[in-house]
Amino acid sequence: MISHERLESAGRFPDEVVRHIKSGDRVFIHGASATPIPLIDAMCRRTELRDVTLVHLHTAGDCAFGRPEHAGRFRSVSVFAGAPLRGPIAEGRADFVPVFLSDIPSLFTDGFMPLDVAIVQLSPPNAHGQATLGTSVDAALAATLSAKIVLGDVNAQMPRTLGNTVVPMSKVAAFSRTDRPLIEAAHSELSEDAEKIGRIIADLVPDGACLQMGIGAIPTQCCHGWGTRTTWASTPRCSPTDWSRSFRTAT
Repeated sequence: MISHERLESAGRFPDEVVRHIKSGDRVFIHGASATPIPLIDAMCRRTELRDVTLVHLHTAGDCAFGRPEHAGRFRSVSVFAGAPLRGPIAEGRADFVPVFLSDIPSLFTDGFMPLDVAIVQLSPPNAHGQATLGTSVDAALAATLSAKIVLGDVNAQMPRTLGNTVVPMSKVAAFSRTDRPLIEAAHSELSEDAEKIGRIIADLVPDGACLQMGIGAIPTQCCHGWGTRTTWASTPRCSPTDWSRSFRTAT
């Protein structure tokens, strides 16, 4: 077993952790609420880095690598575009690769997008030295399994999750320790059109239906439109606050 004291002493400052990244590397960036902002900021402070490709799903928070001043140094490649990178993609400073979500892990594991580095946010490890990917497993597990180097942002507030989410600390080349709240998903602004569409869709769904909800104004409005109807929901990609109000009476 790995002692707590040993893990504490092994933690490094973010600027030390990102020294493992080299110019020309392809780097996976953990996304959503697990976006490792301290390591991203430290990476962007390395002014000598050039031609680093950053592959990621939708990120959250202020992702500095998308700023105009980093053009030519970092090239963002979104395989699932999110709000922080939509502007750079539209301006031609970043790329978007359309791909089914279910196919993204195989891009890494089958070598279509070989990864030099994976930067992930982790829950604190247990006594056996096993951390987890917390709230955002998606393609991150495949990235940690296939990348040559794994760098970790161990956040004391990242919850430990069960299932196929484990990252052994023995796999992590270097990590920093933080204690900060996770980034929360912002609520979608509801327009009059979204409200009308949401009501029409909500009326088509029978009681007892099992649903998968996506992200955006229309799925959010659908959830509000169900009111207190007894509907089950499978919601891997929407805000829990949006659907919990609508499904609180489900049994």
